[in-house]
Amino acid sequence: DLEEVVLVGHSMGGAIAIKVLKDSSRVGAGVLVGTGATLEVNPKLFQGLKEDFVNTVATMARWCFSKGALAELVEEAREMMLQTGGEVLYRDMHACSLYSGREDLGAIGVPTLVVCGDKDVMTPPALSQELVDGIEKAQLTVVPGAGHMVQLEAPMKVAQALEAFIP
Repeated sequence: DLEEVVLVGHSMGGAIAIKVLKDSSRVGAGVLVGTGATLEVNPKLFQGLKEDFVNTVATMARWCFSKGALAELVEEAREMMLQTGGEVLYRDMHACSLYSGREDLGAIGVPTLVVCGDKDVMTPPALSQELVDGIEKAQLTVVPGAGHMVQLEAPMKVAQALEAFIP
């Protein structure tokens, strides 16, 4: 029975949120973090996940963070991806590569905060700008020095952006 919820999604979760935001009468606002209207995947990742899972996961973990991120964060992400397993991670990446939410942006009528790290190589800031350009009530917060896992690298800055946005 929740009403006027704020739906928050990161990366693939943000892609799912885009699909929900366009249709839900129970959502009062959205927050899209490190995501885009499309989620292209480097083709080398597909081959690597099949042929050299361990090293490809290490690469993906590094790409998720800025160069200055704490090594512990990168290692934790690597461990989580390893635990996820090759088949699941491959299917997740495949789903991302097929995804398009471009056609949905104009239908999103709720206030939407778009958050990204300026060093995000997985979903570059240009994808966040595309969201802001396509969603009528969107605003952008770019977190300097943070990568794709902006909420882990700069949790206080992301929390402050959320607090300022959520009524």
